[in-house]
Amino acid sequence: MIKSTLKIRMAERDLTFKALAQSTRITPRTLSNLANNKLIKLDVTVLGRLCQVLGCQVGELFQWVPDGDELARKPKPRGVSADPALRRVTRRRQQPSSP
Repeated sequence: MIKSTLKIRMAERDLTFKALAQSTRITPRTLSNLANNKLIKLDVTVLGRLCQVLGCQVGELFQWVPDGDELARKPKPRGVSADPALRRVTRRRQQPSSP
């Protein structure tokens, strides 16, 4: 899992979210989500602004922390049951009945 070290970088420079938001033109909500590892996507311009203001490299804003075998996990199927026997039953129910 990738974790943000933004709070550490901010603490090193005695910055608040409000002050960092003003100097980077990034919303405080985006900064908070980034700092609390709630962002799914991150724009390159956001990274550039943070690195410029904080005087750091991109790699200093993030840390990889292993959380088990995350690559081996398969996503759960959505919608249809994973059990093949149940899939057949579901398909039969979904077929329109003939008049």
